[in-house]
Amino acid sequence: MAAGQQDKSVIFIIQARMSSTRLPGKILMPIPLGNGKPVLKWITDSLKNSKYYKKIIIASSTDLSNDALIDFCKQENIALHRGSEEDVLSRFIEILTKDPHDVVVRLTGDNPIIDIGKLDFVLENHFQSNADYTSTFGLPLGMNFEIANVHSLLSLQNENLSNSDKEHVTLFIKNSSIFNKNIIRLYDFPSLIRATIDYPSDFLFVSAYFEYIIFNSKTASSETLEEFVAVFPWILQGNNQNFQKKELKTLKEEIDEAIPILKNIELIRVANFLSEVPN
Repeated sequence: MAAGQQDKSVIFIIQARMSSTRLPGKILMPIPLGNGKPVLKWITDSLKNSKYYKKIIIASSTDLSNDALIDFCKQENIALHRGSEEDVLSRFIEILTKDPHDVVVRLTGDNPIIDIGKLDFVLENHFQSNADYTSTFGLPLGMNFEIANVHSLLSLQNENLSNSDKEHVTLFIKNSSIFNKNIIRLYDFPSLIRATIDYPSDFLFVSAYFEYIIFNSKTASSETLEEFVAVFPWILQGNNQNFQKKELKTLKEEIDEAIPILKNIELIRVANFLSEVPN
């Protein structure tokens, strides 16, 4: 670790809630299915292996469904902050105002596969780059990282934010030219892999992966995930057609997103019709 980096105070904030349209309560479901530990515990246990680990806070909402997180956080000795249901950014700002740190790593409670070696590498790169915000790409959906300087995140209180900016914590930073951004390609997977838990089929995929690494005495990483899908390539068919919500600003962007989905489910005439719609 370079001189000065050990003085950086890093906080891991996991935004999590029990309500989910497609799979309610998923963050406390056991993985592997039936006899494993809760999804959220996989995340917190992984983060404790980071050399930058100092504090973890679960950022949830005041909705009554999230009362279930109280016992979990007590058992794991992890702080729980509860704030607005829709304004997720305000949860982060409330936490960071009361509990000051230099850098925040934003995580979500439905992404339990964390490559800690790569997270520590990205944190070191973030420090060296002097960036306000660092993000990665190249890992499967649900495994990339977002890191922000706390002062940059707190400065958003002074901006004119849309509802989307408030719901998606780093959206304003990503779209703004006033912040110094650092983007890192971490890996180059040969196929599309969903390592997030959104649908029941995602849960089954991730559950099978954790069973694989436990049985083979391995740890969660990009390499073991690639190994897993190489051994069982057919398993990708279980969740690779699931739809991932995106922030699309125009009708053209929505059409472009819809065409491959329509072709996937063999609605070819509709896809071809939309392809001919003028911009």
